[in-house]
Amino acid sequence: MAERVGVLRHDAVDHLGVGAQVLGSQGLAIEYVDLWRGMPTPQAHDYDAFIILGGEMNADQTQRYPFLLGERELILQCAVESVPTLGICLGGQVMARAFDARVSAGDSPESAFLPIPPPPAGCAR
Repeated sequence: MAERVGVLRHDAVDHLGVGAQVLGSQGLAIEYVDLWRGMPTPQAHDYDAFIILGGEMNADQTQRYPFLLGERELILQCAVESVPTLGICLGGQVMARAFDARVSAGDSPESAFLPIPPPPAGCAR
């Protein structure tokens, strides 16, 4: 059985793009979780890994987008249960806020798909 990756979306615009093909070619089953449509926030044990995508909102707009609070709880569960989790753009900001880190707006817009080299063998986590 393929490992399942839960992909949390905050709006209809953001998706994995070519990343879905890359992950699929590695035998991973992708399942979008549309939090913005009111889908329930999953639990850490519901998937083998998570990818948290971007969105137009701010990571601290929890009153307007209450699903962000559930997402923070999920991130903490994933950390405790060692479930791999990747945050992209807003997803990374929500991850930072889950651990009480400060986030702020950057000086310029950012959009890219760049290779990320693996860390050297034996690199401390």
